[in-house]
Amino acid sequence: DAVADQIDFNTPTEWDDPASPNAAMIAIDKITRAWLPLGMSMNPALIEQEFKMDCGGDITLVGHIDVLTTEGILRDHKTGAQRPSPQAQLGGYAILARNAGHEIKGLAVDWVKRVGENAPQVAPQTENFSVTECVSAAERTIDQIVSDLDAFKHSGNPWEFQANPASKL
Repeated sequence: DAVADQIDFNTPTEWDDPASPNAAMIAIDKITRAWLPLGMSMNPALIEQEFKMDCGGDITLVGHIDVLTTEGILRDHKTGAQRPSPQAQLGGYAILARNAGHEIKGLAVDWVKRVGENAPQVAPQTENFSVTECVSAAERTIDQIVSDLDAFKHSGNPWEFQANPASKL
C-alpha cells in the first residue's frame, strides 16, 4: 500500500511520549499480536467496505465497516485506553449494510486496550450489542442531525448544532 510506505514510524504520534520514539511501534506490535488470533478466527464476507445512503435533508450517511462475517455479524475493531460506547456508530453501520442488501444478525466490538510500553498487553475483549438498540440510537442521532441542519438553514446560527456528547470539553 503506497500510503503505508509513506509513514515514518520513527516519528512519535501525537499521543506518544516524545521521550520514547519507539512507543508507536511498540503499541502497534502489541495491539497486532493481541488481535491477530481473534482476527484469524473470523470468516469475513466483507472487510473495510464503504457504504453510503441518502438520509434526506441533504444528509448522506457514509460508513466504513471493519468486518461483516459470513454469519451476518458486523464487527468493529477498537483500540484505546477506554472501552468505547459505539451503539450509534454500530447502528449506523447496520442501517447501511441492510440498505445494501446484507442481513445483519449481530453487532460486536473487538476492543484491544492500549497499554503502556512496559505493561503487558491484555487480550482483546469482545462485546456484543443489540441490533435493535443500536439501530434505534443511530436513527435518533440521524434525526437530530437532520433537525439541527434544518434549524441552521433557517437561522444561520451555528449554535443550532449540539455539542458532541462524547467530547471531553
